[in-house]
Amino acid sequence: MTGTADRAPTVGILAALTPWKGQDILLEAIARCPGVTVEIAGGALPGEENYSRDLHERADRDDLRGRVRFLGHVDRSEVLGRWATAVSASVLPEAGPLGVLECMAAGLPVIATDHGGAAEYLSGGAGVLVPPGDPHSLAEAISALLADPERRDQIAETARARARTEHDIGHTLPAMVEALTEA
Repeated sequence: MTGTADRAPTVGILAALTPWKGQDILLEAIARCPGVTVEIAGGALPGEENYSRDLHERADRDDLRGRVRFLGHVDRSEVLGRWATAVSASVLPEAGPLGVLECMAAGLPVIATDHGGAAEYLSGGAGVLVPPGDPHSLAEAISALLADPERRDQIAETARARARTEHDIGHTLPAMVEALTEA
């Protein structure tokens, strides 16, 4: 787990700040996880400035104050190594959430909502799936995973192997070309 005995474990999310990415759900989950911090990497999409403001206001309430860091746009390699786990809290299904694949490839365990591409990517032990829009279930999954370093290591190993064998561009690009040229 990231951190030392006097430093809280850190959970992260890689996603544009927009309601369908579920950062508000993640903040409610973190509020239920004492001693856990969260880093939110990504900027507001055009037109989502009010959502970003609401997230900042929520983060400043007593139950979260000092435990939330908004990073804006960052080089992913700077943050993935310091997170104990990553979260994809999307409330709507995504066909292929790139942030999930990036975390998997980096060997970072991922907790994601059980729909869309994330559900496919993380099946079979490559991650943890929770119901969309459910901060209670997300908090339970975060707490359980942070408390079990062996499980985090196993998930990370399974996820990295899956990303390498099933989602590497050397595999996916030829398959895409073949699918597009068949007819």
